[in-house]
Amino acid sequence: MAEYTQKVSLRCPACGNEHVIKKGKQSGKQRYQCKACSKKFNASGNTPGRRFPPEVTGAAVRMFYAGMSYKRIAEHIEDLYDVKEPSKATIYEWVRDYTREAVDEMADHPAHTSGHWVADEMVVWVGGEKYWNWNIMDSETRYVLASHLSKRRDTRAATAVMRKAKAASEEPPKSIKTDKWRAYDKAIAKVFPDAKHIKSEGLTAELNNNQSERLQGTFRQRTKTLRGLDTQASGQLYLDGWTLDYNLFRKHHSLRNRTPAQAARVDAPYSEWEDVVEHAAPHKRATMEVVLLDDKHEYLKKMDVSVKGDALDALPEVERKVAKSKRKARTPQAKVVSHAPKAKTRAAFKPHPYLRRSEARRGR
Repeated sequence: MAEYTQKVSLRCPACGNEHVIKKGKQSGKQRYQCKACSKKFNASGNTPGRRFPPEVTGAAVRMFYAGMSYKRIAEHIEDLYDVKEPSKATIYEWVRDYTREAVDEMADHPAHTSGHWVADEMVVWVGGEKYWNWNIMDSETRYVLASHLSKRRDTRAATAVMRKAKAASEEPPKSIKTDKWRAYDKAIAKVFPDAKHIKSEGLTAELNNNQSERLQGTFRQRTKTLRGLDTQASGQLYLDGWTLDYNLFRKHHSLRNRTPAQAARVDAPYSEWEDVVEHAAPHKRATMEVVLLDDKHEYLKKMDVSVKGDALDALPEVERKVAKSKRKARTPQAKVVSHAPKAKTRAAFKPHPYLRRSEARRGR
């Protein structure tokens, strides 16, 4: 009688390493430990770093952008999937993390627009303060190219949303229809000098901007269920997530039951929020060791910079974080001298003499 065995390949959900060992059981389930980063996990198929499978997590994010509160989402998750009710903080983390993941991915997938855009702005309340939400949408595909949150209703904000729209489109617009707010004049002339600027005469006039006004109305319906956005950063993240949900996952009758992304021929890797969860990369992080020097190249301090992904592929992110630290500490120069994992790899790009002396004293 032949016996068949199946070899199961496990990867660490934190770093993706295949060198894992068994580490006891918990609630009757086999536990494993990664030998590279010491992360403990089980082979349940749940989302990396999460207790719930992708269909539950994706459903929660979808419910949020459909207009449900965190409390109602938690109750529905318990009823629909027969699992323990997640906390409101857990659902918030799901929405935050996977919105960021999807927004970052979609930055590499521009839209093919009709060339005729509409733009408008509306008031939103963030942390009890008045802000302006600027939107730009393609007229024919209904694809929202940009959504920008600003404190002021000025030319600078109008220019910022125009640049966002430019980055999200495969080709520049032929015309842009707006209201008569003067900030649009300089912004369009600066970012799209060849585009025709059309100014609407009002909602009831023949030359109107009703498409953009309808988009603002859809957004107002959603914000009625929100308790308020806390900061400008969280408000911008919500706008980006709502825009992505509107473009990728909402079908329009006027578009022959297609989504705006399908109408704009966007090569999107997602068809629902569950896809975002399933395709999310493991949160692998590396640490790079950085030495800060003064004008005379004298040692000031040593700092660790944590980056997502492999350290050697993340030098631009390291340089950005070092520059930010230099501005805060008023240190004019910095040098990257070694990369992670720190405890196992001390290979240096160009080791500073201070590090060579210190490592020699430690017997390395």
